[in-house]
Amino acid sequence: MKTFEHCHINSVLPQGSVIAIGNFDGLHLGHQLVIKQALETAKTLNKELTVITFEPHPKQFFKWFEEPFRITPYNDKIRLISEQEADNLLIYDFNKELSSISAEEFVSQILISKLNPAHIVVGDDFRFGQKALGDSKLLHKICEEASLPITIIEKHKNSLGIPFSSTEVRASIHAGDLEKCHSILGRNWEIEGIVEHGFTRGRTIGFPTANINIDNYIVPPKGVYAVRAGLIQNNGTVEWHDAIANFGSRPTFDGEHPILEVHIFDFNRDIYGEKLRVELIEFLRIETKFANVDELKEQINFDVARAKAILSTD
Repeated sequence: MKTFEHCHINSVLPQGSVIAIGNFDGLHLGHQLVIKQALETAKTLNKELTVITFEPHPKQFFKWFEEPFRITPYNDKIRLISEQEADNLLIYDFNKELSSISAEEFVSQILISKLNPAHIVVGDDFRFGQKALGDSKLLHKICEEASLPITIIEKHKNSLGIPFSSTEVRASIHAGDLEKCHSILGRNWEIEGIVEHGFTRGRTIGFPTANINIDNYIVPPKGVYAVRAGLIQNNGTVEWHDAIANFGSRPTFDGEHPILEVHIFDFNRDIYGEKLRVELIEFLRIETKFANVDELKEQINFDVARAKAILSTD
C-alpha cells in the first residue's frame, strides 16, 4: 500500500481509483464493509482501491472532546487500513483550509477534479464539508449530476442488534465491556506504545512490568485486564505472549499519572524502547488500593491465575 501523508487541496495524487472515504476511527466492522465493497468494485472495474481519511480527526480539530477519544490513533489506523488490501491511502490534513470548504466544493475540487474517481463508496453516516453540512444524500445527488457512480453502505448491526459505530465502541470501552467492543470491531481492541522506564516497583515484588503511555487513546476503566502482549519485530512481525495488565495510577504506591503496566508471563528480557501492542481481552477488576505490599502480591497472584485461565480458552 502506498501511503500519501499530509495531502491537501492541490496535492498530486493517484487518479481514476475506486475511492472509499471516512474517518475510520476504530476501523470497526461497518468501516470494513465500506472498504470491502470498494475493493470488490475496484476488482470488477480493474482499478486501484484508494482509501481517503483525515488527520487529525475532525473532533480533535474542533476540540469536541476534552479528553482523548481515539480508538485507533494515527499509526494504528494506517496499519489496519493496510490490512484491507488498499492500493493507496490518502491522509488529508484536516486543518482550517479543509474545514472551511463547502460540501459542494469538497466534492468538486477534491474528489472529482483532483482524483477523477471511477467510483465512490461511503457509509450512510459520512459527513463532510464546512460545519459537516454534507451528508450521504447530498453526496449521492452531486455524484448523480456528475455521472459519477456511488455506493452508499447502510449502517449494519451485530447479532445482538448493536450498530457498528465508533460511538458504540467508545461507550463500550468506557464501560469496560470488552466483549461488546470486540463484537463491533471484529477483533480485540489494542493499545500500542513504546516501553518506557518506570519505577521498577513491579520487579521488586516479583512482577516486572513493561510500561506504556496511552495518552493518545480513549481511556478505559482503571483496573486489571487479561491481555496479550505483542512485541513488534524489526521485520514487522509480532511476537505474541500471554500477559496481565494494570491501567491506573498505582494507588498502593501513591502513583499519579495513569499508565498501562504489562506483566508478560514467563518472560525475562529487557525490552525498554521497543514497540509493544497490547490486546485487551477481558476486564478482571477495578483498581484497588491495598493496605500493604503483601496484600497486593496476594491479589496479583490471584489475578495472574485467573488471566491464565481466560487466555488458555480464548
